[in-house]
Amino acid sequence: MPEIDLRVAKRDPPCIRGTGNIADGWRRRERGYGYYGVGVLPDFSGDRRLRVEVNIAARPSYRADRFREFPAELNYDGELTLAGTTVGAFRVKGGELRLVLEIQSMDDHITQIQRPLIFPRTELLSLNGARIELTTTVRLTPAPQGRPRDTYERDLLPFFRGGRIESNRRRH
Repeated sequence: MPEIDLRVAKRDPPCIRGTGNIADGWRRRERGYGYYGVGVLPDFSGDRRLRVEVNIAARPSYRADRFREFPAELNYDGELTLAGTTVGAFRVKGGELRLVLEIQSMDDHITQIQRPLIFPRTELLSLNGARIELTTTVRLTPAPQGRPRDTYERDLLPFFRGGRIESNRRRH
């Protein structure tokens, strides 16, 4: 699966920058052609990680063959908005995707609704009844917990020979 490289940009206001190569990730899918990229920031906010998914697809599926290759000449600048508030922006140019998300305004939306942010679908290109659309989803998930260590319960000790945990080494 193609990856989106996410980084936290140190500026005011703080934001997240993402880049992905659409032209390399463009492939035949179950219903036509498209690009699906995922980027993860594992240490976004304490015990949470941020996952950004970008889905660019040729629609409708019965006309998707018109876009077997991603159009390299496609240039599009757009905004990512939620409830009338601009939360980020994106640029598709020369087969590359650049994405910027403002952390504070996005974090306010996610913590209020406790669900993934699904930005409205954006039409990037329309040609002879077929079109290319972009959909972006942002989710906050709990960070994965470390693997718990093996522990031996005291009530299982009688099942070991001698009532103790035995090793394979020889006794003297």
